[in-house]
Amino acid sequence: MFDYGGFWIKDKVWNNIFAYEERKQEERKIWVAPLEENWGIQEWTEPVFAEIDKNEVKFFHWLKNQSVFLLWEVPVYVFDNHNHALAFWYRELFNDQLKKWTKLIHIDQHSDMNENEYDINIETWEDVIEFVNEKCNVWNFILPAVRDWLVSEVKQLRTEQWLLCFEFPSYNYILDIDLDFWAPEMGISNKVATINQVKKLMKYAQVVTIATSPYFLDQKEAIWLVNQLLD
Repeated sequence: MFDYGGFWIKDKVWNNIFAYEERKQEERKIWVAPLEENWGIQEWTEPVFAEIDKNEVKFFHWLKNQSVFLLWEVPVYVFDNHNHALAFWYRELFNDQLKKWTKLIHIDQHSDMNENEYDINIETWEDVIEFVNEKCNVWNFILPAVRDWLVSEVKQLRTEQWLLCFEFPSYNYILDIDLDFWAPEMGISNKVATINQVKKLMKYAQVVTIATSPYFLDQKEAIWLVNQLLD
């Protein structure tokens, strides 16, 4: 129920707009990996993101599949581009596992709260899929959830200090994690302590979404981080 992924985005829309004109005609597409209900991630050959790097088009590859599974009885999603998190929040809403007006704890190098000119239509699951892949990208997927009252408040944890000093919440929350929080430029000095803090937050979340962010983080490092969080 509520299948997701397993298709190409070929039009010049949102995550596929980057370096679109600079790519060859046959390269103007990105892959949305299928969601599978099991744990297991591995690198794949199809491009999921493209951008200009040093005046050349660079393609970023991952995942063979997106995953959803239960950990501590909590639904956990692992996927590549961060905007897919929005689809998975609504998937849990449609499955009656998540209620509207839930707080969001967002652990990320970026806020991902850029303005989005569109409002999401949640009448059907197909509407959600279309919106996430055609009307939002990795930087502007949160505000539509706020405007639709799915998310009541956003708690931004964007530095090591903010994360380690964050008081354990007494309210229901979505935990959204972008693994680029541990990218080298963030200068995390105590990786073990930050990972352990996130694991504590994962145990009591309503749902956990984990983005590997191929554009911002080496995916071998991302795999290592996922394994640490799930250990």
